[in-house]
Amino acid sequence: MARPKGSLNKKTQQVQLEFEDTRSLDEKTEVYMGVAVEENLEEIQKELDLARVELENTRLEIETKKQELKAMPIQAKSVESPAIAIKNTTGLAKIAAQKVTDNEMVTGKFYNLRVKGQQAKLTYMHHADDPVKWYVFQHGEVYTIPRGFANEINEHYHTPRFLKNENVILDPSNPESGIHAVDTSDKMFSFVPLNF
Repeated sequence: MARPKGSLNKKTQQVQLEFEDTRSLDEKTEVYMGVAVEENLEEIQKELDLARVELENTRLEIETKKQELKAMPIQAKSVESPAIAIKNTTGLAKIAAQKVTDNEMVTGKFYNLRVKGQQAKLTYMHHADDPVKWYVFQHGEVYTIPRGFANEINEHYHTPRFLKNENVILDPSNPESGIHAVDTSDKMFSFVPLNF
């Protein structure tokens, strides 16, 4: 019986072919670099995937905590709790009396001592519930303003000059120790009342 063609019984020989690599050095480098870039991209992709998983876990934890906080009962304090109640009304009475005094209207002449002859735009809000008011003053003009504002103009608008203590060693950790007094005589503005 004759053996059919392509039979499995046929002996095979291994043939080794040798090819000459005709690629240039630049082409070979590109192939190797392409493999390295792909490996780096795979590592970066893995790190991104891990970061996404951690971010999702954190988001789920936050949502869980929010639900727990919503489920917790709220304990409301009464309005008359001892921490909030004002037992001494003399302080409130003093503040109310001071507010009445500060809101009295006084008439006087405004002087711009810093830049004589120039106008000045000043703001006034002495108490927390007072609205903020802007006043424009001309040098030497007569105005009617609240007493609190007149006092503020005379007492608080000045250029301070610090007078040093003589023969005192300054403490580097306490720079104020060398200041004997503050000279407030260099006034910026003055409001002189016309009615006494």
